[in-house]
Amino acid sequence: LEEEKKRLEEEALCLSQNSQTREREEGEARRRDQDAYAREIALLRNEGEEKARGFRVAVEFMQRKLHETQKELENERATCARVVTENEDLSRRCAASQGETKTLERAVGA
Repeated sequence: LEEEKKRLEEEALCLSQNSQTREREEGEARRRDQDAYAREIALLRNEGEEKARGFRVAVEFMQRKLHETQKELENERATCARVVTENEDLSRRCAASQGETKTLERAVGA
């Protein structure tokens, strides 16, 4: 009976140690998995931040180009307005000149 008790105690101790070892190994495996997940998340975050920086640079470039294009368009509009005004002025002067020509032709013909 004493031997059976001793054997059962040893078996219980062995089971307890095995259980503790398994729990420790499972805890270490969980920590390794968590570390791997944390590294993967950090890599993804870094990739996302790099892409965001790239997008910001692209947006800033596009905004500068848009501003330049708007200025060019404003200059073109001003040039067009000036040409229209000059054209209107030339049309008036031409009409006046034609009127003077007809007056002179009538005077000469008279």
